[in-house]
Amino acid sequence: MLFLDVLRFSDYAGPDAHSRLPRTPVLPSHLTNVVGTLNLGQGGMETMSYPTIRDNGDFRALERRPLEDMLPAPNAFEAVRLAAQRYPDTIALKLLQSGDPLSTPIEISYREFLARSTQTANLFHDLGLRPGAAVSFLLPLCAEAYYTIMGGDAAGIVNAVNPMLEDWQIARILEAADSRILVTSAPDHNEEIWRKVQQVRARLPNLETIITVGGGNPNDGTIAMEDRLGDYPRDQLSSGREIAPDDIAAYFHTGGTTGTPKLAPHTHRMQASQVWSTGVGLGFGPKTCQPSGFRCSTSAARSFLAWYR
Repeated sequence: MLFLDVLRFSDYAGPDAHSRLPRTPVLPSHLTNVVGTLNLGQGGMETMSYPTIRDNGDFRALERRPLEDMLPAPNAFEAVRLAAQRYPDTIALKLLQSGDPLSTPIEISYREFLARSTQTANLFHDLGLRPGAAVSFLLPLCAEAYYTIMGGDAAGIVNAVNPMLEDWQIARILEAADSRILVTSAPDHNEEIWRKVQQVRARLPNLETIITVGGGNPNDGTIAMEDRLGDYPRDQLSSGREIAPDDIAAYFHTGGTTGTPKLAPHTHRMQASQVWSTGVGLGFGPKTCQPSGFRCSTSAARSFLAWYR
């Protein structure tokens, strides 16, 4: 699946769609102004003031400001919650099931994205995930991958694994993360990934729970994600967790081109600052598209950019 965030690709659709896409980015006007605007849907507009960056002096002045004073939210989950409050019906995710830009996409609003991410966090918590422990996922680009990223962040640590790796590499990554829970594709959803999961299970006896997307089979000892999410609250974290800035939010592994991939930890503070600085620097907002063909092992923060604005 292709994640298009809030892109209205239909604006460019047609037989020659690709030839009519802009050759260079069209920068939003607020990049040249001190004050930008935030679309609040029917609630109106809210102005947000950002420092003007013209020279090194402006950079030095910006660096003297405490980072926490500039971040709208202290972590990605809170940023999504704020976005859902401000523009709940705005599209957060657009997914093309076939990869064809002319196909009808799946559209998920900020309201629904927050609700499903909250339910996912609550499912993980019910299965024993706690802060400091990791849930891993091995998925293609699909809505459940993003629910797992946000829900894993909120319940514990999320460990994203590139499904293109060899099964022995995947097993070592899960072992390094000490994951007891794995979210992955059911056989009918992605047969190749499921084959690798079977090899990983044989190597990791401590892998206690496997949650599947696209169906489940109790005889395989798996839990169907879509069958369980409805059992959990959509509006609050069952754990009551208050996320600390220096808590580990995620592990993202290196490429594995020179051997076993290594895990790189992300703190909630790091993700919040990366998302904010990139979003402000590039001028992303609630109507901005971020096309995403990246593997789910790439930094989750790249998919959070619009939620901070």
